[in-house]
Amino acid sequence: MFREFAEMLGDDVEAQKLFEEALELATRYGDKNEIAYALLDLRRFDEALVLFREVGNERAFGHALFMLARAQQAGDLAQSRRLLEQSLAIA
Repeated sequence: MFREFAEMLGDDVEAQKLFEEALELATRYGDKNEIAYALLDLRRFDEALVLFREVGNERAFGHALFMLARAQQAGDLAQSRRLLEQSLAIA
């Protein structure tokens, strides 16, 4: 969720460490919603999507689909479009 902000600051290495630390803390406390957000920041979209669906966070699920679609834009445009349409349907 904060990846864009971290990238604007220009310190990807430090941001990556912080995202991994966030994942570790969320995992330690068993907070699946926060685990999913940390996974999203780490660009582990598939895992984040599963957890957002599991905890019933449809808004975050839609956001994760949107981020996945944006990440795939350089590759499969048709798949990216389908994911964007799914995220809009949820929003």
